[in-house]
Amino acid sequence: MLALNSAIHEATYTSPFFLEHGRDIRLSYTYEKNSDTPQNKYEYVEKLLPSLEHTFNKVLNNLKDQEASHVELSTRATKQHHYDYKIGSLCFIKTPNIKSNLSPKLRPKFEGPYRVIERFSNVNYRVQHVEQLRKKI
Repeated sequence: MLALNSAIHEATYTSPFFLEHGRDIRLSYTYEKNSDTPQNKYEYVEKLLPSLEHTFNKVLNNLKDQEASHVELSTRATKQHHYDYKIGSLCFIKTPNIKSNLSPKLRPKFEGPYRVIERFSNVNYRVQHVEQLRKKI
């Protein structure tokens, strides 16, 4: 638990302990004599609140940057690939839901080859199996 609370988080660039307590964790090997130690609880709160407000604003900005980065990565990864098949070209058809006695690793993921015989739109084609001429999709 100590390791998790004292580790710097990738998105916030601060440790969970610092966000909870407003100071870095004090470990036995990191002792520092601090001359500006507050004399009473009022002075402590007076110094703590502006520090926490600054930290929370910084963390919020870091989280927004991380979110924008993740959104950009996900939109880049989900862009559709557009393939322009010419009439007469060969292609395979993806078949992800074929049921068989084989394990998922060994199941065929594509079926074919098929020849493109007609194009209806940018994404819709009529294809015919090369070996089984009656099989049209």
